[in-house]
Amino acid sequence: MSDTTIFLDQFTSASVAGRILKRQATYWDVQMLTGSDDSIWRISFSKKAERQLPSNPFASASLTNNHPLLINYQEKWSSVAIYKSPQSNPDRIIKGINSIVLQQTLGYRSAKQYLSSIATDVLTSGYGELVRAPNSIISSLIPFVQQAGILYTILVSGGPINLIQHSEQFALLLGNGYIIASKIDVNKIGT
Repeated sequence: MSDTTIFLDQFTSASVAGRILKRQATYWDVQMLTGSDDSIWRISFSKKAERQLPSNPFASASLTNNHPLLINYQEKWSSVAIYKSPQSNPDRIIKGINSIVLQQTLGYRSAKQYLSSIATDVLTSGYGELVRAPNSIISSLIPFVQQAGILYTILVSGGPINLIQHSEQFALLLGNGYIIASKIDVNKIGT
């Protein structure tokens, strides 16, 4: 059994928590916080694409290559451009889009990452690119856009924004934080 498997198996118990002791560009040292085990683990990562620091302590850990955080790197992207559809309440539309994005990404991403920087102006004028996102998010937004009576077209933008071409991405989730990288290893370095 690998150290990575042992580390992740530790978090199957509800009484287990962990905390980050040291953060470096290519690794984090994490300590288990349980009554019987205070092991220290080094989580090494290479070709890091993205990270969000978890709160300390964190109560869960998982490693996956299938998570809503990874759609930015796995799916093709498209844009929704609107025309002849001025909106009198653009904030309502933006809040609706944000709600859908939060739901699709399990709360890890907000619409701000995908909305045009001038989304309010686009909605007010009724013309322009409103949102650019992975196709699964675009597909989820279309019923809302249609219900709002917005005329739109979908523009195919191309491949995923995989910063490391032709490389599978993994997400290590630690509580509410994460690391996305093409290689993640966990090794026990102390007790």
